[in-house]
Parts: sequence; structure tokens; C-alpha cells
Amino acid sequence: MRTTGNLFTLPAPIRDAGLLLARALLGAVLIAHGWQKLHTNGIDATTAMFEKMSVPAPHASAWFAALTELIGGGMLVLGVLTPLAGLLVAVDLAGAWWFVHRSHGVFVDESGWELVAALGLAAFVFAIVGPGRWSVDGLLNRLRSRGATSDESRTPNALTHEDTAARGAHVVGAATDATADDARATTPA
Repeated sequence: MRTTGNLFTLPAPIRDAGLLLARALLGAVLIAHGWQKLHTNGIDATTAMFEKMSVPAPHASAWFAALTELIGGGMLVLGVLTPLAGLLVAVDLAGAWWFVHRSHGVFVDESGWELVAALGLAAFVFAIVGPGRWSVDGLLNRLRSRGATSDESRTPNALTHEDTAARGAHVVGAATDATADDARATTPA
């Protein structure tokens, strides 16, 4: 462990492994809940349940919750478009907290808000901090950085070479023009 501005900072591979594990577990729970809403119970039963709990626009809300949890959970597992996935999941679970769980106390065995709050906050944290290097987003960032570095390292040389060639052509052209003018001026007519 190194010390930095924080008391202790774990080495990057350990942080990335922790983020991967947390993403995988969060995503698995979300996928299970999305699958339950979409296939186990079915979207009609989920809509009826949302209607009974006075969730606004129950049919649209059922589809939003099912697809956000299923697809958003998968996106979090893979670490793809993580800020978007995390934010959508956090909004979904904030709705679950507001419309269903907030009035039932803390504990999940009494339909309380602890599970939706913990999952929603975890998703929001991933939206803010990202998925870590061991993710699709991390891979794309590394490839983009290498491409930018590669382009940047080539571009100045190419521009310098082009600029030099252009300057050289102008200098040679100017010298040729000047030499021709000098030759005409000194040649008797």
C-alpha cells in the first residue's frame, strides 16, 4: 500500500479487481430482478403489481424497470457505457424507493428501502467513478489514448515535415526568381 492524499491507496490492479467484482455482483442482482419482471412474473403481472402499488404509468414503468434492470445490469457487468447504465439504474431504483419502499421502514423483510437504496447508490457510484480498467469502457479508453498518443506523435512530425517542405519550396522558388531577376539585370540587352 502506498500513502497519497488519502490515508491509503490500494494498487491499481486491486482497485480494478474490486470494481469488477462489485460490478459483477450488482449487475447479477439487477439482471435477476429484470428477468423476474420480464419473464418469470411477466410484464402483465409486473404491470398489475405496479398498478396495485400506485406506481404512475404502471405499464410504461414496468417496461422501464424490467429493461433498465436487465440491460443496465448487463451493461454494468461488462462495464460498457457505465455512467449511463449507472444513472439509469439509479433513477429506476430511486423510483422504486419513492413509490414503493420509503413508507415501509428500512428493512427489506418489511418491504423497506434498504435493498433499493444500497443497489441504487452502488449504481450511482459507478456512474460517477466509472467501471475501472477491467471493463469495456476501460479497454476503449486505453485504445483511444493509444490512438491519440499515436496520432499526436505522428502529427507534429508530419506537419513539421510538410511545413519544412513547403518553406523549402518557397525558399527555393524565391531564390530561383531572385537569381533570374539578377541575371536579367546584369545581362546587356
